[in-house]
Amino acid sequence: MRIKTLVLKAFYRFFTSLFTPIYKIERKVYTMCLKEYLHKGRIAVDVGCDGKGLLKELSCTYDLVLGIDIDESSLREAKKFAEKYHLDNVMLIVADAHNLPFKENIFGLITCTHVLEHLTFPEASLSEFIRVLKPRGFASL
Repeated sequence: MRIKTLVLKAFYRFFTSLFTPIYKIERKVYTMCLKEYLHKGRIAVDVGCDGKGLLKELSCTYDLVLGIDIDESSLREAKKFAEKYHLDNVMLIVADAHNLPFKENIFGLITCTHVLEHLTFPEASLSEFIRVLKPRGFASL
């Protein structure tokens, strides 16, 4: 059993070492593409922020950034990340993308990366995104 655990840990370290640089590049490219839609003074939400998501990038532009995730352990990681980088305008909320706890027309930007494929009912989440997005707001999926 111990050998199996060690092999799995070694595989995980190897696997993440391959993809971590790719995700860093992807986040930079994604942020560059979003710059046209980033406007000071708005509220943004990162659905499925998973540890950190785009919180740092969004907090530089938006007055308030909400990071939501259904997984509390991911939000604990996100909280550590926000504290490390002094992201004082970031709030973290446990919420389900299928049923967002916000009133209508509140967000200027919704980001949701690498999440929809994991949801049971992605169509319901998309309907929720439309509901909470301001007119002329932007959703990046």
